[in-house]
Amino acid sequence: MNLALNATGAIGTIGGLITVKTGIQNVDDEYTRLHPEAAELRLGKHTYLDVRDIVSAMDDATRDRIFDPLFTTKFMGRGLGLAAVAGFVRGHKARSQSTARRAKAADFTVLFPAAERAAEKPRIVDCATPLRGAGVK
Repeated sequence: MNLALNATGAIGTIGGLITVKTGIQNVDDEYTRLHPEAAELRLGKHTYLDVRDIVSAMDDATRDRIFDPLFTTKFMGRGLGLAAVAGFVRGHKARSQSTARRAKAADFTVLFPAAERAAEKPRIVDCATPLRGAGVK
């Protein structure tokens, strides 16, 4: 959500295009050779989230600080969006990459390790007696 909100803020009132894409990426030696920022990922399947905005562009100085806490190009009191993304990515043992070098586009891709097995189906418990609360005392 923060990536999409950041993209929305980047295009502002001038209009533009935001695309959100998900999929599967196999991280292998060839992939890490082409994307050195992914070198710490385990090899194998990853799911990815890609958010791109067409219209905004970043200079090198801005791109180098975009994940810093409290850094913003907007008015004061803003700036935790991409820092929160960085924390979320680290917490899930994922990696993010930004290819914001192209003029008129900023592209953020996050790779999450794919699950080794399918999720278990949740158990459904049938409660014959309705639950009743007593409120707060």
